Amino acid sequence: MISTSIGDLAQTMSNRMQMTRLKSNLGTLTYEMSSGKKEDIASEVRGEFSAVSALEGSLKTLAAYENSVTEGVLLFDTAQASLTLINDLTVEAGPNLILSSEVSDPAMLKAAGEDAEQKLATVVSALNVSVSGRAIFGGAATDGSPLISAEEIMDELTALVAGAPTPADALALVDSWFSDAGGGFETLAYQGSADPMTAIPVGPDERLAQSITAADPAIREVMSSFASAALVARGAFDGDAQLQADLIGAAGEAMLSSETGLSVIQAELGAQQAFLDGVSGHLDTQKSTYQMALNEIYAADPYEVATQLEAVALQLETMYAVTSRLSSLSMTEYLR
Repeated sequence: MISTSIGDLAQTMSNRMQMTRLKSNLGTLTYEMSSGKKEDIASEVRGEFSAVSALEGSLKTLAAYENSVTEGVLLFDTAQASLTLINDLTVEAGPNLILSSEVSDPAMLKAAGEDAEQKLATVVSALNVSVSGRAIFGGAATDGSPLISAEEIMDELTALVAGAPTPADALALVDSWFSDAGGGFETLAYQGSADPMTAIPVGPDERLAQSITAADPAIREVMSSFASAALVARGAFDGDAQLQADLIGAAGEAMLSSETGLSVIQAELGAQQAFLDGVSGHLDTQKSTYQMALNEIYAADPYEVATQLEAVALQLETMYAVTSRLSSLSMTEYLR
């Protein structure tokens, strides 16, 4: 009987171990070639993961700030769009009201008043806008509309000015209703909060809040002007075209003067938008820096991997060829 020597067993075991190692290396190199990442990070960092953890933690923190900045950009852009719409309406309506007042035609004056009420409704709608379910012009009260409807406002003002002897008296009553502390606007129309909206964290020591509300004096002036003109459509000074023209004209003049205040708060929002743009750029730079540092640890050199992969493949082919050759030997060939 032919017996296998210890040397043959050792050789066989050695061949199997070498084949296993080569297959393992092949699997590792194939993964690194396809993913572009090193598989054995522990070996790369010599078991010291503190730097990797710090970089990954920084990237997660930056991602959270990026989400806040994205939310802030949407919020401030929406607020700016609303104010731009209101400003456009004001710029258009002011001169038109003044022109309408110069033609004491009752039908034209009523049409001007109706247009003013429609524009007031648009202003109220723009101020009741929300982002992700949060009202943005209601201060800290973000769970509901900051203003009652334009129709409800006009109902209050129509009753208020009933019986006013002159357009000047009617304008004074409307202005007082909108501007006085504790007046009709603050107690009835504005349902938001006097406190600003919760600030958004955009950096380790940086927070930003949208502090403009529908109760801002500049916005109240605009609404007061539209509401004053709209009173003509509600029947104010019916039967006296001249008094109606005086009311429409005065409302138009007030509207023109309110443009300055709107421009100021638009500029404030613009400065905050520019700040967010700067923060966003800074976060992108930091993210790129940290990501490059991580890539230095994780990324596999494609040229080096390809070279090693080719060498391992060649070794495997050689091993298979040798094994195949040995396995085909017969007793006759062995004894020759």
